[in-house]
Parts: sequence; structure tokens; C-alpha cells
Amino acid sequence: FFQIAVRGVLNDKIQEIIEGYRAIDCPQVDVDAYPGSYIDFRDLMLDPESSSSMGGNGTEPYGDVIHTVYTDFNDRFIIPGEDGLPKINDAIRPATAAQSGKEGALAFLDPFNFVMENATSFKSLVEKAVLKSSSIVVSNLDTITQPLDLLSVAGAHNLN
Repeated sequence: FFQIAVRGVLNDKIQEIIEGYRAIDCPQVDVDAYPGSYIDFRDLMLDPESSSSMGGNGTEPYGDVIHTVYTDFNDRFIIPGEDGLPKINDAIRPATAAQSGKEGALAFLDPFNFVMENATSFKSLVEKAVLKSSSIVVSNLDTITQPLDLLSVAGAHNLN
């Protein structure tokens, strides 16, 4: 039933939604036309020396709290650990082990039931839908590899 009736309808609806978002252009803002109106990420997130080397002021006009937190975050999670992988894996392993008993895996062993009744958008297709699952395991969550680039400063008004 799902393969024949539901799958096609869902795929068409999802494609329609995606195409609708693609048709919307993001507004372009000329940040150079408003000097001082926008935050310079180089000065906000980098130490004075790094900011200056990337073309920023290097004078910490926003203080040092954000770049201190940003540096600490990178040191704790982004840079490679002893195994050459980003340190975020070292944080994932104990968290997943505490939940599932296995490092790098999350386990949802209890049965899960989802019942959808009288859903107006699907009423012509189905009157009632029941989804059941159990023993779901998501593995290899601790295998994030380099390069890991999260919120890195790419310019005055750009982050990667």
C-alpha cells in the first residue's frame, strides 16, 4: 500500500514544497553601504592578532567574551585529538555510552507507537495510520572526521 499509494503522493508533495522554497530569493544587502551597521565577525570571534591578519580592526571593539568562548569551543570540540579525529568524538562517546551502553551508539529499545487519526491533509488517502517501531539503534555517531569547519570566520560578514 505504501509503495503504491502513499509514496508517490508524499514525494510529489515534498518536491512541491522544496521547489516553493527555491523560488524565494534571499535579499541581497550591500553591507559596505552601511559602515558600522553590521557586526564584523573577524573582530567578534577572533583574537586581535587573527582579526587584524584577516583585515579586521584587531582592537576587540566587541570585547573578548565571544572570541574566548569561540576559541574554547574550538579547542574542546573541533581541533583533532590524539586519534586525529575532532575532539567532539571524545564528547560523543561517553554521552552515547551512558544512554545505550555502547560508545558511539544511541539505542531506543522501547516500542514506539505513532497513531494519526482524522488528519485532514491525508483524509482522502487514509482514515487512520499507525506506525510502530522498536529496537532502533543509531551507530557510528562518534566517527566525525576532518575537516570539521563549524562557524569559522571567512570574512567580515561571512561564516562557514
